[in-house]
Amino acid sequence: MTMDKSGNTPLLSCLPHAPWNVLEQLTPIQLHSLNRIGMSYRLDKGDFVFHTGENADCVYFLKTGKIKVSHPVSNGKEVTLWFCFGGDIFGLAEAAQNGEREVNARACEKSEILRITRDNFNGYLFDQPQVMFLLLQVISSRLRCLSETLANVAGEQVQTRFARLIVWLCTRYGSNDGDSISINVHLTHQEIAEMIGSTRQTVTSIMSDFKEKGILATNGHYIQIMDRSLLGSLLH
Repeated sequence: MTMDKSGNTPLLSCLPHAPWNVLEQLTPIQLHSLNRIGMSYRLDKGDFVFHTGENADCVYFLKTGKIKVSHPVSNGKEVTLWFCFGGDIFGLAEAAQNGEREVNARACEKSEILRITRDNFNGYLFDQPQVMFLLLQVISSRLRCLSETLANVAGEQVQTRFARLIVWLCTRYGSNDGDSISINVHLTHQEIAEMIGSTRQTVTSIMSDFKEKGILATNGHYIQIMDRSLLGSLLH
């Protein structure tokens, strides 16, 4: 997946690759133990998992669906930090600090959540140190992504920010589809715009331009990278 058509430096090597689907990485015994200590429930689109200011006493796994994690700002709007998809863990950092929530988490579509209390989860990690190492990789990757996103929003053109986001999505959700890379999650133009500090109209325009240049294509609601070399050239 990581080699471009010419066999040059891998396109995706510029960003960290960490296992995103935590639930998929667990052994059957680890997954069974996790489900035993948690409570599963369903959310409708628009339902909140938690709000800023709430006591961070639980950790969450997303079994199915999509969750938006965002931070409110002073003008009444919010900044989208990332989206969680099936298998993702969220709410961990604040729960580990035993503090209050600093972000909102809200369902973008019908979703199923596994909620685990902090004490139960700490006991689980004590018995499963391999899972703790896996979560360290996930958190490290997210922190690096967020720091790069902040730097990019401040200093790069929106087309470059869009290209970087597409490459990052490839590292987490990409799979080979012949000579192309398919990104196996669905983000709307509006959601992409929120992640790169732009507008839906601008994202639609950039995607149309990338399609005309043969950089990407869409298959239903999903993005395919058609020319890795051209996409990589936009990062410099």
